[in-house]
Amino acid sequence: GWDGLYIFDVSNPRAPVQLSHFDTPDWIIGMDVQEDTAVLSLGDSGLMTVDVSDPARPLALGVVELPGFSGMLAVSDVWAYGIYWDEENLEHPAGVVSVDLSDPENPVAGPVFDGLSGGTDIIARGDAVYVSDETQGLLVLKGN
Repeated sequence: GWDGLYIFDVSNPRAPVQLSHFDTPDWIIGMDVQEDTAVLSLGDSGLMTVDVSDPARPLALGVVELPGFSGMLAVSDVWAYGIYWDEENLEHPAGVVSVDLSDPENPVAGPVFDGLSGGTDIIARGDAVYVSDETQGLLVLKGN
């Protein structure tokens, strides 16, 4: 959230225990965890990867800028897909950017789909990316 990343031990759901707190350069909009890597979308700061293999000591790995304000994200295999908004671009105000996470220390922005009017949610399964858009409804995109 606004304060960065908090990691909890929820092995006893009735008594969660905070293990750590990790400051982020911007507020967290979306998050997905794949094995030992948390992928965070950070508003104006793009997308960040964080090593959470030791939950008590999360470590920043890499950051990549996105084409606009970053929103919700989804991860499938080594690809992250993030919704972004660019309010200054009236022709293409929103879209989905793919990010190659094969090297979490050096995430690389890949192909962009700029055909959204305002994406609201995203899910990635295999090579399909499902995106809900404010005016178009559900879009199914082919992932990388």
